Amino acid sequence: MENLENKKFLVTGGTGFFGKNFVRYVRERGGIVDYFGSEYDLSDESKAQYNRANELAGQLMRLDQQANELRFLANNYIRFVIDELEKDVDDNEEK
Repeated sequence: MENLENKKFLVTGGTGFFGKNFVRYVRERGGIVDYFGSEYDLSDESKAQYNRANELAGQLMRLDQQANELRFLANNYIRFVIDELEKDVDDNEEK
């Protein structure tokens, strides 16, 4: 048996036939599993992990959205600074 102790896995569709068996396989070998799927046919322990995984997914989506907003603001700020510098250069050349 392969030792998967403390290795982390993210399984999407972890509540279907293959997903449930894969999650069980990894856990039996000491692996740590977060998975996404539906809550259908989950034990209480699995529901807790399912909810945690969905919470993490929500946090990742919010972080991704914030990163996109920061990139947008940074790009606009850089464009603004470049435009202002070009105006200063143009004004100095005219004098």
